[in-house]
Amino acid sequence: MELLVVVLIIGILAAIALPKYRKAVVKAEAKQLILNVKALAEAQQRFYLTNNRYADSFGELDIDFSGFPKHNCPKYQGYFNISDCISNDKSVLWFSNNFIAAMINDDKYFGSGFRHDYKRIMCYYNAGIGTNNLCTEVFNCTKDNISSGSNNYYNCPEL
Repeated sequence: MELLVVVLIIGILAAIALPKYRKAVVKAEAKQLILNVKALAEAQQRFYLTNNRYADSFGELDIDFSGFPKHNCPKYQGYFNISDCISNDKSVLWFSNNFIAAMINDDKYFGSGFRHDYKRIMCYYNAGIGTNNLCTEVFNCTKDNISSGSNNYYNCPEL
């Protein structure tokens, strides 16, 4: 009987702790993704100053993303107009219409990411995909008045 009670208590504690742990892991991955987007945005600005246009691919930039070995992202092609895309097991970065966007490569938060085309890093959520919202659920962001199609944008004090 005592063993049953101990197993029950451990099960309850695990049920409480596991979702919080998963959220912490996703938040850490998203913070790393923000650093990558900021580095890409700076490389894009340097490219613009040199060439008077924005780059359309990662190969044009003076930055190495060897941690992103894959150059095809078919999972995302149906949702976005992508000119170049790189990914790894944790995240995806892509060029689309002169902006750099990024997304956690996690089916739970598919549709959330970061864009730099409004001259600042913004979290966005693609409501058309119908996924959980990384912006509000992980980063506690507040909705911005900018919207584009099915995308909602958020201001995030932590970013």
